[in-house]
Amino acid sequence: MAARKDICEYQLHDFIFGRSFLEQEFYPDRYLVFGHTPTREIHKMLGEPPTDDIIFHKSKIAIDCGCCYKGGRLGCLNLDTLEMFYI
Repeated sequence: MAARKDICEYQLHDFIFGRSFLEQEFYPDRYLVFGHTPTREIHKMLGEPPTDDIIFHKSKIAIDCGCCYKGGRLGCLNLDTLEMFYI
């Protein structure tokens, strides 16, 4: 497991091009919200049927629902209420 870093130690490149490891818990007392990897691919990695929906997995929330792909959609998440919207 990679050593934990303070949030201030990350660079913009880490957030844009990095991939969140599904089983690694970076900040157990906070949610890590991330995109850039379509949720249909994350579902496959979890051994689930590929769907384009927001994923809550451990302390992570994946929000890239593949709107740029055929059949994908834009997933929106209200971080205050965790209410999900899809377009």
